[in-house]
Amino acid sequence: FYCWENHYMPKKQLCEMNITFFEKGAHGWRKTCERQLHRARSEDRLRGILTRAGFSDIEVFSSTGMNRSLEGAQRLWFVAQNK
Repeated sequence: FYCWENHYMPKKQLCEMNITFFEKGAHGWRKTCERQLHRARSEDRLRGILTRAGFSDIEVFSSTGMNRSLEGAQRLWFVAQNK
């Protein structure tokens, strides 16, 4: 199993994630810690980046069930075609 703690830094547009994994093995439990930094970008900015990179037919979904309703979504998935 795992647990994590998030800390969002709005001025830097960064989300720091501290994740701790616990793995059960033949000789007991093993604990592994991991730190990740995720950059936060607006939907409009990401659409622009994808368009400038040559992608088209850009669709955006909520990460909860590939839902097209983005209200309240904390994470978005982008689907695009490479020209």
